[in-house]
Amino acid sequence: MSWKPVNGGRKSASEVARTGIILFLLVSFSAAAGYGVAWLKANHAHSFSPGDPSGTPGAFPSFDHAAAVTDGTVVSIVGKRKGEAGREEEYYASGVFVAREGGMAFIATNAHVVEGATSLEVRVGGNEGQKVVAEVVGYDPLTDLAVLRVPIRYAQNVAVWGDSDALRKGEWVMARGSALGRYLDTVTHGIVSNPAQPLPVYLGPEDRGPDWELKVIQVDAPMNRGYSGGALINLSGQLVGINASKVIEQGVEGIAFAIPSNVARPVIEDIIAYGYVRRPYIGLVVDNLMNLSEDNFRNLHLPASVYQGVYIKEPPQKPAEDAGLKPFDVIVAVDDTPVTDKLRFRQVLYTKRIGDTVTLTFYRGKVKLTTQVHLLEPPQNWVQKKERM
Repeated sequence: MSWKPVNGGRKSASEVARTGIILFLLVSFSAAAGYGVAWLKANHAHSFSPGDPSGTPGAFPSFDHAAAVTDGTVVSIVGKRKGEAGREEEYYASGVFVAREGGMAFIATNAHVVEGATSLEVRVGGNEGQKVVAEVVGYDPLTDLAVLRVPIRYAQNVAVWGDSDALRKGEWVMARGSALGRYLDTVTHGIVSNPAQPLPVYLGPEDRGPDWELKVIQVDAPMNRGYSGGALINLSGQLVGINASKVIEQGVEGIAFAIPSNVARPVIEDIIAYGYVRRPYIGLVVDNLMNLSEDNFRNLHLPASVYQGVYIKEPPQKPAEDAGLKPFDVIVAVDDTPVTDKLRFRQVLYTKRIGDTVTLTFYRGKVKLTTQVHLLEPPQNWVQKKERM
């Protein structure tokens, strides 16, 4: 290394002396640091290990190990959809091989990647790989998850699921994806900022309130455009999340989110098996009572004590229709559990199972009524769009 003065002139005697002191301190610090690392390895190496896949006590997990065991699991996705002007626009995303069965390989990605797509291709085999037309198996807007499939011969490797519930704040993780659609299969790293950050999900306009709430993994790992649907990996090389989104605002850095593996896995397995997520279906579109205008609220003629709940927004479908429910009925409880808004209504409803019978308490004008609804399987090829549940 050559040292040059900023001004390009000859050094004075005092400057030479200061340089000698600085070099001495640097050499001394380097020696001390080397001794310190050796001492840590000898005495405390195991405390740095969040989990060593080799089972060797005291081994240091590493980013290169995590990258090596996940090679071939992440693909680049090239999609096309109609833009605002009606022209077809190309966009880029990522996906993760999660299963191989029945002659097909299944790729997990985001719902927002496949929604509205007129075509989808995946690039397998890295930069020199080929593009393969992908088929959409199904997707779920509530969790922003989707599954694609291609012939099994294109799957070089399949990700190993990890336990997202075991993630700790401050733990190292690695994000893998296709940056900008040009820099294929790249990796970045960071730490877990929050392993269970609540994130609202809106199926309709945001001013109508959230329809669902996800507990996502917040990380500070850089996720560039094209990382959607890629892999969040722990240092053991296990898939602990599906990359989903990040905050893009002036003055904001290092806030990205991934869908936890323990949330994603059952959703993805349902989509592979059935083409949709098997949640109980009631056949209703509801909205928050507080979203009604003052005039419309008064026209419901509710008792003065009723100001929270959900009203039926559209004509009910089966099974709610068979239970005698009508538009503008106001639901206030499911099996004696109060519901204050559509988010809470959905949360309570989805604790039930297909085939269960639930009791709804509702108001029709000033009259308080109850009815029983037998929860059904969702309609065939059903995708949970807008507010229907």
